[in-house]
Amino acid sequence: MTSIQRKNTSKEDAVILQKRQETITKTLWDQVLSAFKDIQKELQEDARIRGMSNCCVTPISSSPRTGSTKPSDFSATSKV
Repeated sequence: MTSIQRKNTSKEDAVILQKRQETITKTLWDQVLSAFKDIQKELQEDARIRGMSNCCVTPISSSPRTGSTKPSDFSATSKV
């Protein structure tokens, strides 16, 4: 295998790895969102049972959407 072929194979492997990581990350975020919704439903049901159904619980659909659903990367902040 020539050095050019090795470089191309290495780049292809890197692209494949990156796509695989993106797929895994998306799948994990989907699972986290699903779990969050399940927990919220349980909390709403508990609040309803306790007689506080409209007191303090805000449904997901009325919450403002202000950007990314991913947490911010605290390691990327600059240190002063």
